[in-house]
Amino acid sequence: MLSPGPALRVSLYVGEGHHRHGHSVAQSIYDLLYRRRVAGATLFRAVAGFGAGHHPHSADLLAASENLPLLIEFIDSREAVEALLPEIRTLLGDGLILTQPVEVYATGNLK
Repeated sequence: MLSPGPALRVSLYVGEGHHRHGHSVAQSIYDLLYRRRVAGATLFRAVAGFGAGHHPHSADLLAASENLPLLIEFIDSREAVEALLPEIRTLLGDGLILTQPVEVYATGNLK
């Protein structure tokens, strides 16, 4: 369980259509975070976006995209994040990883 105090928020950006060894990269990372008992994680699906290649992706009904941007965010202690990052980098491939220091004020009972 995450305690109040310093922590890291990690943001992982990947395309919905990115797969590795036949599995969704986003789902593989989410599963890894769950198995490793990360304090909390959320997987967001974007409505629109573009990446380094400037290829627009949109959830527009007339131009359905199969590669919408996905964002996985999780928060945990610096030690837990640093232990996970090598494996996440391997799974993510060419996706983007950001880390930000945060201050956890309350953890509550988030179910």
